Amino acid sequence: MFMQINQLSPFISVSPQLTPNDIGVAASRGFKSIICNRPDQESQDQPSTTDLKEAAERLGLNWYYQPVVSGKITDANIADFTAIMDKAQGPVLAFCRTGTRSSTLWALSQAPRLSPEAILTTTKAAGYDLSAQHERLNTLNQSGQHLLFALERADFLGSKLDSSDGQVIAWNSYISELYFNQFQYEKALPWIVKSIRAIEHMEASDELGALTYKAGVLHYALSNYLESLEYAFKAIDIFQETKNKNQLATAYLQLGNLYYFLGSKVDAEEYYGMAKKYFIAKKDSFGYANCVSNIGLIKIDQKEYRKGIQLERQALPIILKSKSEIAAGNVYHYLSEAYLGLEIYDSASYFVEKSIISNTKTLYNEGLCIDYLIKTKIAFKAGNTAIAEKHLKTAQHFDSLHPNPESQKDILFLLSQLQGVDGNYKEGFKNFNKFYEIEDELRRSDNKLKLLALIAIVSLQSCENSDESLISDPNSLTEDLVDIENSYAKIETDYVDGDI
Repeated sequence: MFMQINQLSPFISVSPQLTPNDIGVAASRGFKSIICNRPDQESQDQPSTTDLKEAAERLGLNWYYQPVVSGKITDANIADFTAIMDKAQGPVLAFCRTGTRSSTLWALSQAPRLSPEAILTTTKAAGYDLSAQHERLNTLNQSGQHLLFALERADFLGSKLDSSDGQVIAWNSYISELYFNQFQYEKALPWIVKSIRAIEHMEASDELGALTYKAGVLHYALSNYLESLEYAFKAIDIFQETKNKNQLATAYLQLGNLYYFLGSKVDAEEYYGMAKKYFIAKKDSFGYANCVSNIGLIKIDQKEYRKGIQLERQALPIILKSKSEIAAGNVYHYLSEAYLGLEIYDSASYFVEKSIISNTKTLYNEGLCIDYLIKTKIAFKAGNTAIAEKHLKTAQHFDSLHPNPESQKDILFLLSQLQGVDGNYKEGFKNFNKFYEIEDELRRSDNKLKLLALIAIVSLQSCENSDESLISDPNSLTEDLVDIENSYAKIETDYVDGDI
């Protein structure tokens, strides 16, 4: 019998009752985890859970057994399903007798953050009419909104307190962190700035440096690159004064990111290299792997695709071990860019789908926008303009949730190309002009940033490689760092443009 798989999102699909043979089909289609939502022995013709579990584990799939009684899904069931989804490796395939229980669990678990209409449209497209759940979905959605309301109320109460009190400074930082985790960067920023102002008249401290660095990260997330660079330099000055090598590593990493967006790839690689040495000194494998991945991205931008792929592959195992879905999504995206540059479209498609899975799991809309821009390019290169237009509309949707001028520029450029192919030259020309307007605006901002960088560069040079403790002792490195450092050095010195 033909196996039916109904996709709800790039991360999860649902299916009617599976057999051990179906488990093999699921593995061949790339699924990494199976969730069984049907109680064992619910009917006589049902395969045993033991046989299904053994089939899954034999094929290296993660198995989760969460039996749910049909028509009686409890709040505890929803919480258990959410917990499984948080830890499961995707893509995930959930099943019950028909798939309805599994799709209902997914719908109810998403209700606090997605509208009932969006959920019901998704499940209906997958073949499941859950309109009977509308009232419950609406109740759960309102509870999610109540959480945001409570956050707004905490925001208001915090604004009434004496900002010089140490506990209030901690409170401000806590409120900022909550907003940050909701991707509400504009609301997070003022609370960090309040904390900075409350203690900036005091002597330099690690707390002030950490807050200053975080303000820079928030400005960076908001595409305020001028302000982000200012805060990055301030943070480095503070960390140099307090001799905090741990924080200097992340500050230099952020500087590398800023110079990357300035288009100064040589400077970016230099700062990533400096951050790399500090991460070695603090035995931070994850930070080190991020530096290697970012240097790999630079190589990809410079059309050294194979070298970039090798660097990304060196970083990926450590990043996956860290369980950071956003960082993993970034590496997958960089790999898809590299394979697109090599015109190996199957590999490019494979890695962009992996990136979408990671970014969907964390609701990282900026990352999803970039992913669908890559899918647009792949479809366009293949001559599938209708599919390219569909992917571009999806990219526009995600950009509208978190606007970014760099993404908007790419959207306009691709839109003008597609309109040209369709013979709509007038609209294509308009969008091409809009593309150049954003390009010019970004270039003017870049010039301001470069001027600021020139003014502040002297303070950075005083720290450059001056600390003897940064000379890496192989005996001090973790096993992960030894492996990746050896591989990195080999790529840098013995790189051969071979097959990937």
